[in-house]
Parts: sequence; C-alpha cells; structure tokens
Amino acid sequence: MRIGVLEGVFDLSPAAWVRERLTTFGVNVASVIPEGFERYGRILHPARRDGRPVSWSEVAAHNSRAVHPEMQWHAISGLPPGEPGAPWDEGPMAGSIPEDLTGVLVEHLRSHTTTPGSVWFAVWTGWGAHRLAPRPGTRASGGVQALPDRDEPLPPAFELPAREYWLLHGPIEGALETMSSRGWQSVNLWWPEDRAWFVSTEIDFAWTYVGGTRELIDGLMADPRLEVLHASLTDGVAFDADRVNGSDPEDQ
Repeated sequence: MRIGVLEGVFDLSPAAWVRERLTTFGVNVASVIPEGFERYGRILHPARRDGRPVSWSEVAAHNSRAVHPEMQWHAISGLPPGEPGAPWDEGPMAGSIPEDLTGVLVEHLRSHTTTPGSVWFAVWTGWGAHRLAPRPGTRASGGVQALPDRDEPLPPAFELPAREYWLLHGPIEGALETMSSRGWQSVNLWWPEDRAWFVSTEIDFAWTYVGGTRELIDGLMADPRLEVLHASLTDGVAFDADRVNGSDPEDQ
C-alpha cells in the first residue's frame, strides 16, 4: 500500500520508542515530541493576507503583544480576520505544516541525518479524504473527485497519548506527499532511521515542533523563510499557556 514514494508499514516496532519518550497528553512540549534532543524549535505556521504569508511576530506587533516561546495565536491576533485594519484575513493552518514550509524543512533536515533515504512518517488516522484509506465505492459528489477503490488491507495503527497514527516509510522527500485526496495535508510526525531529529505537527496546533542538534535548530531560526522560536520541553501547549499576553487580547 503506497502513497507516492511512501509505503504503508505493518510492523509498528520502529515507532515504539516514540511513546516511551512522551509524557502525559496535552500538558507541555514533551507531550507531543520525544525528549532527548539537544535543542527544540517551534515553527509557527503563518497567517495570510491576500495570499501573502503574515508572521505571528507581525500580528503581535500590530496588536502590541509580546513575542515569546509560549505565545498563542488567539492571544495575539486581535481583530477578526478581514476586519479593516487587521493585518491578516486567513488564520494559520492547524494540524498541517504548510506545503511550502515543508519543502524548506526538508532542505534543512536532509543534511542533518545519515539516513535521508530511510525516514519514518506517521499520519493521524482521523483526517477526512485520507489517501491511505479511501473507502470503496465512494462516488463523486458536489464537484469533489471520487476516491479510488482499494482492496488492500489497511495497516494497523499505533497509539500515542489520545491519538492513533498509521506508519509509513520512505525517503525524506516523502514529507512532500499530501495525505489527503482533496488538497494539502502534511504528515504529522517524521523522523529518520538514525533518529537524528524529530518533527511533530500535532493535529490541534498551528505550529510544528522540531527536535535535533543545536546546529539544526540554529539553522532553522536563521532561515528568513521560517518563523521559529526556541522551545523547551516544559513550555505549555494548552489554550491558556500564553501567560504573557493572556488568553484574550481584549482582556489586556
């Protein structure tokens, strides 16, 4: 069972170590990315204005909010999207790192692993129009392209706290494969065979965590195509984690 250059995996043992290095679900960064890496970075998914990317820092500055590692979108965004004076008309993508940023990330990560041809990918089983599990007999409706029938058995899913994922394997370029038949949907977790780094895009977050060496994280932070903040495993991830800006800009 394949998705482009990726192959669905039935042996889930390569993912066993991930669960061993996670903590309780939904508490902090260590809940969604394994411990044990030298440094961690938080890649913020941009908002958009007329299709142009708008950084969180730009939005925060517009609304006189502070940029800091636990910054939350709802605490800095201010005016509703599209309102006169708002610097954005489309919020950041949640649960999927944008396709263009995925390509940038692949550029960096390829040189920070000895096994770029052997990378493990995990995708949440709950996405709609999933390319890994199209339902037999689905027909085109409302202009949506029909999903092809598939007779192969589905691979088993592995469990992490409050989530189930299918496991896939392939070269690092597999990160550029969409998981949806209806548009772009990134994989949620990926790591190389040598475990030199780890990428985690939790389904409810409008950002992506990367763990790796100091050199890797510094390189990501220096790339003008990305907006990256340093992250610590103890940083909060819940709705109320932004203790600097508060939970609602109107409360300030």
